[in-house]
Amino acid sequence: MKKIFITVLVVMTFLGCSSEVKEAVESKLVVNHNLSELKLNDQNGKPHSIEPDTKKIIFSFSKKVGHICNKFFDTKTKDYLTNNKVQFIVDITPAPSIIKSILIMPELKGFQYDILIINDEKISAEYQSKIDIDRIVVADVENQVIKNIKYIDNAKELEEYINQK
Repeated sequence: MKKIFITVLVVMTFLGCSSEVKEAVESKLVVNHNLSELKLNDQNGKPHSIEPDTKKIIFSFSKKVGHICNKFFDTKTKDYLTNNKVQFIVDITPAPSIIKSILIMPELKGFQYDILIINDEKISAEYQSKIDIDRIVVADVENQVIKNIKYIDNAKELEEYINQK
């Protein structure tokens, strides 16, 4: 009986181990990457792509960064991002599904401006690869091509970045 118990325990241990090896993904948040193929839904489920006239993209890959950005954008008019040719992208992929549906999405739907949502493991991995996800990631864009990427840390820097022409 003891041998059977040990055998079952060993088998269960190995069944619980994953032999899955994560593939290295090609980073898409890099200079000269063309964003024309990126298709994301906003917080209301409406599909979007990166508009050809977009000049700047703000990326949020963490809860902390998302709160900084949303708090700042919430103080602006609902057309602030559009008028400044800015698109705002938030990655909610890491959150558990129940948290997304009960807390995150209802909160995001309350904002007056469009928030493009990454909610896909593959897209999330491609855009988070080699990025400091604990900072606001900003990208200068020209004709849907990333021209420059930098990091900022607070609402003041975010406003200065958006107001640069």
